[in-house]
Order: sequence, then C-alpha cells, then structure tokens
Amino acid sequence: MPKTVVIVCPDQNIKLWPGRIEEAAMGGGKSAILQLARGWGRRGYRVTIAGAFVKEGEDRRVRTVPIENAAGHYDAMVFVTGSLGHFRVPGIEGIRGDKALFWMNAPLKMEPPETHPIDYYIAPAHFMARRAIDDWGYPSRKVVVIRGEGVSGKRRPRLFGSSRNPYGFIYASHPFKGLNNALVVLDSFKGRYPEILFDVYGGATLYGDDQAEISLDHFPPWAKARGPIPQAEVETRMSQYGAMLYLTHYLDGFSLATSEALASGVLVIATAQGANAELISHGWNGFLVGTRGDQPNLDEAKEILAEYFASPSSFDFIRRNATASVPTWDEQAAQWEKVWTN
Repeated sequence: MPKTVVIVCPDQNIKLWPGRIEEAAMGGGKSAILQLARGWGRRGYRVTIAGAFVKEGEDRRVRTVPIENAAGHYDAMVFVTGSLGHFRVPGIEGIRGDKALFWMNAPLKMEPPETHPIDYYIAPAHFMARRAIDDWGYPSRKVVVIRGEGVSGKRRPRLFGSSRNPYGFIYASHPFKGLNNALVVLDSFKGRYPEILFDVYGGATLYGDDQAEISLDHFPPWAKARGPIPQAEVETRMSQYGAMLYLTHYLDGFSLATSEALASGVLVIATAQGANAELISHGWNGFLVGTRGDQPNLDEAKEILAEYFASPSSFDFIRRNATASVPTWDEQAAQWEKVWTN
C-alpha cells in the first residue's frame, strides 16, 4: 500500500488546487501547505488536501478534494490552523489516520478538532512553542518546533548567476504589514541616491481571494506596484533585487517573504520580533531593528541603509550567509515525516 498523508484545511478565504503555486498569487500560509504537500509527494507519499474551498485536481502526487470526499484512513493527518468551531465541518469525522498533527501557523491560540485527539502540535517558531505551552496549555511533550519557512532546493546553485541591482528594493507581502514604513525610509535616501527603485509585489488578495485591493495611488514615481503574482514567479525575480525592508508591526508566525529573500541573497532588514527574530541572525545573514512602542524603529533601519548605500559590495558576505540559512521544502517535509513516524 502506498504511504498517505491528508492535510485538512477548512479555511474558505483562498481556493486551493495543486498548481496554484505557478498559476495564482496567495499568502504564505497556503503556499506552505502546497509546498509541503509536494515535498511529501517527492518522498513517495500520496497526498490529499481536504479543504472547504478547493478546486478538485491532481498533480505531482497531490490531489485537492472537498472535505466530505476525503473519508478514509491515512498514515498521517495534518490539521491546519483553526479557530473556535473551525473544524466542525461535515465529513471531517470520516477522516482517520495513525497520527494526528496540529499545525499552529498563526500566533494566536487555535482550536484543534474535537473529533481527533492530537499526537503532536507543530509550531513554526520557538516563540510560538512557548506560547502553546505557557499560555495555551498544550502539553509540552507534544509540542514540536518545525520552521514554517522553506525554499525550492534547485534555486541555491544559481543565486549569484544573475545580475543584481544593489539599489533595487522589493516588497512582497500584504501592504498593511509595513509597506508605508519601507516607502518612508527609502524616500529619505532618494535625494542622495536617485538610482533607488522600489518594486511592490502582492496585495490584499494574499489574505483572501475576495479581498478588495488597497489603493496604491500615493506611490512616488520611483516605486512601482507590480501586483499579485504567483509564488513561483516571485522566486524567479527575487535575486535581481539588492535589499528588502520588512519593517512591520505585525507578529509573524513565519514569513515566506523573508525566507524567499534570504534564499535569493537579498539583504533583509526586518523588525526584531516574531519569526523574523529567529530566522535572521543580526549582522550575519541580515539585520534586525528594534521597536518603539509597538512600531519598528525606522531610524535604526536608516542607519543600516546608510552603511549599505556607502558600500553595497561589503555586504556580499551577508548575502552568502543568507542563501544557506533557509531550509528547503524537502528538508522540511523530512522533518515532519520523522515526527509522525516516531
């Protein structure tokens, strides 16, 4: 019998299908679901994504089906996110398996399914593991940290093969997470460095297919809204940029924008909180700025950028360190497998 995994995701904000990574934009949480599913497929598993909002299909050993059509027995069950009553959906009781894992991919308390006793609670960052144990009451022995970030393994050999513009900046997240902060910081240098360019990818639709896009009419002429594009396309473009400012007040459980940038050798300057504070080692593979109140310290970011603009090439060793600091999706998939085969 082939090995099997089912990912149960009752979210209704973003439609899932096997090829969405190449075909349409989506947020990091849903991207990670599909990337891990493909990783398990490459490890010989037949993977089912059972969702409340899916387009049925199958590709690369991954199929997407409605929850009510996913009944059966699997080697492992992965339940994704969850709020109060989130997993009270028809048909979920028909999904059974040898091990049940609960993936806590948001920094708020989630509610696991009442129908399935959980064997392991997977936290994508250490700070979330502590919250799960100290604040949410999950049993310490069952909490496991597996980072939520990953990248395609085939990208690493070609990271420095393309032309990189050291004055090109990228933003690749929801605008509310820190776009205006990045604009303010870069605008303070534009007079001295007119070659600065700023490309903005993503938008409100990263949070949901039905979200209305935010107006970006206030952009200066040197900043361009590139719009939401598929994750696979972002990967191909990332290495042409010199740096990314992710100066956010938001507490990320994990950040695919940060991991994609690091893996592409982009210099990342991010707020020292949440998953970014764990993924980035200040001065080694990127830079972290502190906060004032609940907002990132933009003056600190400006100090770092002043050094960068004075000599971009002196930061190449940080780029090299960054490329090796993010695990591949295959490495992440192997860690998950070790948990449920324990």
